[in-house]
Amino acid sequence: MNRTIDKGNASYSLRIALLALLLVLALELTGCGGSGGDSGEAAVDMGTLQEQMLTAYQDAGDSPAAMDTVTEESDSPEALLATVTDIELKDVEHFFISYSTEGTADEIVVLCMKDSNKAKDAEESLSAHKDSRAALFRTYGPAEAARIEDSGLVFSKDRYAVLIICDGSDSVKAAFEKVLADASAE
Repeated sequence: MNRTIDKGNASYSLRIALLALLLVLALELTGCGGSGGDSGEAAVDMGTLQEQMLTAYQDAGDSPAAMDTVTEESDSPEALLATVTDIELKDVEHFFISYSTEGTADEIVVLCMKDSNKAKDAEESLSAHKDSRAALFRTYGPAEAARIEDSGLVFSKDRYAVLIICDGSDSVKAAFEKVLADASAE
């Protein structure tokens, strides 16, 4: 069947093709801060997640330590990530590591994995980090080692692996879960 396309139809076809291309590009630009990736979970903004968890940290403790935070956008992200896990940066979509600047054990780590199947591996790696921190603190700060052992949490959910070491760790975990739940409701 021979079809001829007049200029009006070609313009319309071009517009449809451009619209389809824009839609594909918009879908490709989403990740942990976007579409929810390979497992269909809701989009979570890592900046919001970090802010809410650190706010819960500040609100939960009697005298919370000052914290610094690094992310995948910091200088030398591979080296920073290696301080808490043996998971490679190529497997991590986003991360943040918040740690005490006052010599306490306080630390909050969230890894958003590119593949949800790797979240359990990341959880195990963070658990090993927690254990090594407790062993280190036992040598010079037994009270901090006890805090790690008593209130430290390591868990995974969807594409996320999380480590929380602080007083009020349950409140920080609740903040994490609330951000994920809020994202699912949207």
